[in-house]
Amino acid sequence: MNPYTTTALTIIGGTLIYAFGQALNGFVIEPVRNIRRLRAEIIETLIVHAGKITSPGVHERDKLLELSHLLRGKAAELLARRSELPWYELWRLIGLAPIGNVTRAMGCLIFLSNGLIDGDPLENSARVEELKRLLNVQTGM
Repeated sequence: MNPYTTTALTIIGGTLIYAFGQALNGFVIEPVRNIRRLRAEIIETLIVHAGKITSPGVHERDKLLELSHLLRGKAAELLARRSELPWYELWRLIGLAPIGNVTRAMGCLIFLSNGLIDGDPLENSARVEELKRLLNVQTGM
């Protein structure tokens, strides 16, 4: 084989591999990282604010409204991050998605957001447990 042909094929092959790697990073790896990061933030929020979430109406109203906005914001961000990852349902079915049912997790976050002031403590606790399951939390909270 001609040395120029070998060089050209090496350059073209390297370029294609680089382009594939960049596409994989942009369309799969980075969106999964973003979802995992958000998952960690949601878990942290549930742990830090567990008392407020499971004892609605007991704490200062301003603090509860602030937490309500935070939980609703996390729900919105969850949908946005899920939409960044193409074929999310496929990743979820084969077990590679960091969050089980995103729509259900969003619903739990919004339910908690709505139930901080006058919600039912048992219902809130049940939603926290469901979120733990959906977020694949392995430790007790």
